[in-house]
Amino acid sequence: MDLGAERGEDDLPPDVQAELEQLRTEVAGLRRQQAAAARRRQFGWRAPVATLLILLGCLLAPLSVLGVWTANQVSNTDRYVANVQPLISEPSVQHAVTDRLSTAITSRLDVQALVSQAAAALDKQGATRAGNLLDATSGPIASGVNGFIHGQIGKFVASPRGARLWTQANRSLHTQMVKVLSGQSGSAITVVNGQAALNLGPFIDQAKKNLAAKGLTVVSKIPHVNPTFPLFPSKYLTRARSAYQLLTTLKIVLPIAVLIFLGMGIYVARSHRRALIGAGARPGRRHAGARCCPGHRP
Repeated sequence: MDLGAERGEDDLPPDVQAELEQLRTEVAGLRRQQAAAARRRQFGWRAPVATLLILLGCLLAPLSVLGVWTANQVSNTDRYVANVQPLISEPSVQHAVTDRLSTAITSRLDVQALVSQAAAALDKQGATRAGNLLDATSGPIASGVNGFIHGQIGKFVASPRGARLWTQANRSLHTQMVKVLSGQSGSAITVVNGQAALNLGPFIDQAKKNLAAKGLTVVSKIPHVNPTFPLFPSKYLTRARSAYQLLTTLKIVLPIAVLIFLGMGIYVARSHRRALIGAGARPGRRHAGARCCPGHRP
């Protein structure tokens, strides 16, 4: 067969033989080009680079979501208030706030000194026996008045009005805290003995009004005071500021980085459609063995 074919070609005209030889040369060249292209496709740089970029985007995506969520939670005043609002219903917190408010009032009122002054005034007016009796009972009278003040303040703290003031005070505190964490000028948090403290001034003002309404009008003479209630060590504010600023930065940077990596990976990939499908596939919905990359074939 081969010999016959060779003899048949030898019988062809020279110009036909030359054209046939040219065709063979062109076909051999095309085959070499196809083989080179296949080798380039097999060992090209696009697939691994695209896979790496899209993989980085897939890994950073959940971190960006977590960073945005955490930063929003920290700066969300409503969320903070919702967490601390139930504390005022705890008996231990109520007792602590009541003790602090009562001490702020009774230490400035000094009932025993007032009773002694009244006894001295009676002595000057000639009522010596009444003055001596009043002076002798100044201690029990002061104890009774202080107990009355403590009891009335305790009722107020446990009341709905006290709960509302607690919420308002914590809302104001968190607003100032966010300003401090974000580094805004002109913002400050009350710090007492190394503790970040809640301002109880509005509680004092309301308690004085309630006591005056009960007949103890002398409390109206007490000047405006701002007792505090410690919440957490102030040294944590420095650490919290660094963490908050990092979260704020990541909240912006991570989503942008995810979009850049995924976009570059899809652009570099040979098959943009397959890369787009791989980048958009959800890990939870892919079957076993699937990857977030354009080079994977199930």
